Amino acid sequence: MLAPIEKAIAAGYPLSVQANLFLGYCTELWEKSLTRMLEQASAEEIFVWLYEIALLIQKQKISVNTFLTKNIETIFSIKHPQVDQKLLTHFAQITLPRAITYDFFEIVEASEREGISFITPESEHWPQRFDRIDNAPRILWYKGDISLLNRYEQVVGIVGSRAVEKQGKDSTAYICDQLADAGVLTVSGGAIGVDSVVHTSALANEMPTVAVLANSLERYYPSCNRALFKNIVREGGLLVSAHAISSAPTRWRFLNRNRLLAALTDGIVVVQASYRSGSLNTASHASDIGIGVGAVPGPIFTIAWNGSNQLLKDGASPITCGKDVLAIIGPLGNDIDAKMAKPGSIFDDLPQQARRVLDSLSPRTFKTTDKVVEETNLSSLDVLGALGYLEIAGKIVKKEGRWKRATPTV
Repeated sequence: MLAPIEKAIAAGYPLSVQANLFLGYCTELWEKSLTRMLEQASAEEIFVWLYEIALLIQKQKISVNTFLTKNIETIFSIKHPQVDQKLLTHFAQITLPRAITYDFFEIVEASEREGISFITPESEHWPQRFDRIDNAPRILWYKGDISLLNRYEQVVGIVGSRAVEKQGKDSTAYICDQLADAGVLTVSGGAIGVDSVVHTSALANEMPTVAVLANSLERYYPSCNRALFKNIVREGGLLVSAHAISSAPTRWRFLNRNRLLAALTDGIVVVQASYRSGSLNTASHASDIGIGVGAVPGPIFTIAWNGSNQLLKDGASPITCGKDVLAIIGPLGNDIDAKMAKPGSIFDDLPQQARRVLDSLSPRTFKTTDKVVEETNLSSLDVLGALGYLEIAGKIVKKEGRWKRATPTV
């Protein structure tokens, strides 16, 4: 076996792990081609063969094009996987330009210096939801709590416009607050706009959140979200990417990010999307793998909402609250009322206005009276009356003019 591979094995990295890291690095743009290869050979066989050719090119100090022009027979003279020769040649041509820059220890050590770890399909934390998709990545890079990907039974992706308007921002925060109360993990793409509201709302409700990024994790992109990304990790959340260190965000990587984001969830909700929004691409991937798609309705004369409104016309579920989200994410969403308000809960036997006010409050974060008025569409007088009623009943607590639900007693 090649000396660099033996060195990595001696350092504790089995051949299967090396193969997945190498193939994930070299076939980033060619996952479908790799899938075709893997139908005829093992990842380890492909890895050893391609890596030996890459080392030979490096040793000869020639370009990949020159090698393929003058030494194409070498592809078959080296012990190669028993794969159709036309496919073997094509695979070598598209992957060798990336393969010759590969250095296992350089990639791993550079990642470790940035606090970045990785998992491959052999890991116990490899996302079980990836079983639903073709061309799954061979490796995931991460910062934070990787166990989140399998720990939560209900996971929802919420995506939308970067140039989010007040209605979109308020709708996103309102829905995320209710999902946090129901113990649902939220996933988004770390961008400005709706994505940032999703992550910020989860953290404000003392819930972890997952950001799926289109670049490597030592890059804080967008840079204005640097503090948010650090807070996500600090507060027990997760940053995850399919792209190795030194990978800049590109159009293709954003599209791939959208695919993986959908694959990590049980349903996708779109908030404020125009016809050109990348969030529609995420919704399309969700439909392809058979998970629920919902959209928050928006103004019919506003271009910024015409994409999400079109989703509704095409069959997406209307989303106006957390309960609507639970309804689209499958069997666990069937007992919705039990999830949002259990029998014998603080909602029992309340007047209608008091129930609406209590439903708008979080058990984790305090809200101002004005915020409650805005979210319930009740008058200030009605809200003040309901707050007083609920406080006397011991169902809410007040602190410095702000309100939240009382902690239930057992």
